[in-house]
Amino acid sequence: MQVQFTDSYSAYIVRPTGSRSGSPKGFTPRPYDFWKDFDVQVSSEDQKLKPFSSSGQPILLCDEGGCTLTGATLQFDFSAEDFASGSAIIDVNPPEGDPRFR
Repeated sequence: MQVQFTDSYSAYIVRPTGSRSGSPKGFTPRPYDFWKDFDVQVSSEDQKLKPFSSSGQPILLCDEGGCTLTGATLQFDFSAEDFASGSAIIDVNPPEGDPRFR
């Protein structure tokens, strides 16, 4: 599964530029492992399934000026027996912004 940045969940985080109260705000790039904050639920026949392994890799768009983080590829490994009906529902809830996927 791929997660791409959107207007409601962008590649940058708004953060204070200093440690003092009232410091101006600036933008900081999201970490390359941002995908770990997403809640991904996979279900089949109304049963929530638990993968036996999962991983993620950042998606980078690179050119001579450097690389830009554009999203992530997530991989979940399940037993084939978990999918008795041969279909699945995947719910993805980002840590902020609107839940957008099902």
